[in-house]
Amino acid sequence: MTTRTTNDIVRYLKKLSPETIRKQTFLQFTDSELLDAANAFSRDNERLTAILEAVLRSPEHSPDFIHYGGVYSALSGIVVPFRGLQDNLATFYAWFAYGVQHNYFEDIFESAQSVIMEYLDQEEKEAVETGLRILIRFARAFSPTMGWAAWVLGFLNELPLTWKLGSQIFDELITRVQSQPEAEEAVEILEAYVKKGVRGPRKSVSVDADLVEEVVDVVSKLLVEIPSPDMLTFTIQPSLRALFDPEKKMTPPPRAEEAVLELIYLALSPNMAETPEADQALQVLQRLLREGKAPLQELAPWLEKAHGDWRLLLSDNICKVGFLTPEELKALALDTQVNVYLRNDAVDALIESAQRIPSLESDVKAFVRHLLTRPESRDVPEEESFLAMVISALLDADWQD
Repeated sequence: MTTRTTNDIVRYLKKLSPETIRKQTFLQFTDSELLDAANAFSRDNERLTAILEAVLRSPEHSPDFIHYGGVYSALSGIVVPFRGLQDNLATFYAWFAYGVQHNYFEDIFESAQSVIMEYLDQEEKEAVETGLRILIRFARAFSPTMGWAAWVLGFLNELPLTWKLGSQIFDELITRVQSQPEAEEAVEILEAYVKKGVRGPRKSVSVDADLVEEVVDVVSKLLVEIPSPDMLTFTIQPSLRALFDPEKKMTPPPRAEEAVLELIYLALSPNMAETPEADQALQVLQRLLREGKAPLQELAPWLEKAHGDWRLLLSDNICKVGFLTPEELKALALDTQVNVYLRNDAVDALIESAQRIPSLESDVKAFVRHLLTRPESRDVPEEESFLAMVISALLDADWQD
């Protein structure tokens, strides 16, 4: 196989502008190779950010080797001219979708925190209120722990223009939970974040009093510990249904940006796939993308082609979010400029799709036979290794014919 060092990739990336890197996918390299090279640009935030974005847009999915949640999270801490609120939210929505699709609960909860904190970080009334409403909706829909919510709300105490609001919320929360069965543990959790407070200017963000009361009421009812930490519960909120059928007289629907997390979960979660709400949520997301009413650009490759039986094409073998069609997988497997590991992942995903969709089996088998026998592959140095991987995949699938 072709040998390339991290230094080779670093030299290659140095020749490209950050803008060029952002617009490309470097399928000749693995995600691990790109991340190793990214370490060389720790003092070049623009180039580092562009490389991380390229990694997350690659169709590769190698969770055994890479903690992708850490890559998504890293983008939030880098300040560069070409990233702002909308770009950060788009990344966090993609991170949330990644956790939902692959059942990574930690990524689901951490990405939701990042979405809320991105709004709170704006230190402006409308954005802060939006963040608090998302927190309320998420708490009701997903029933996280009180510690999860306190960690988010504690961010208010660290910002000059919101520390008064944070202090008010925590004071009211502590008063509220003191009469509850787990009062001692709950107060201990809340007080840990009160101590982190800072003092800022006298002028501070003021939000609607009813909203503060709703935050306190919802958070005070959260459990200190989740009974089954390896299970995620989700409850469809009545107001969400109003988004699905606005003609009916229901509870007023939420604003689009307040419901995106719930919509993504409904549309993409394997646990919701058989429900009518799954397709309804997908249609709302597709409409929001078309109308530009939510920063969903990182989810566009999934949303734009999610039609018919698309859920049968979802695979842990390939794609961080969404899927590749059989034709896209074939093109990837045939491309000798793509690294052999990703090409093999494409073959694995093709076989998987054929096993789920019987009508694809004969076509996929014919394609794999072509892949194994095409004469042009003899002149490609890495093709022998690739074909060995393909044969192994066929044996694993019991496709010996």
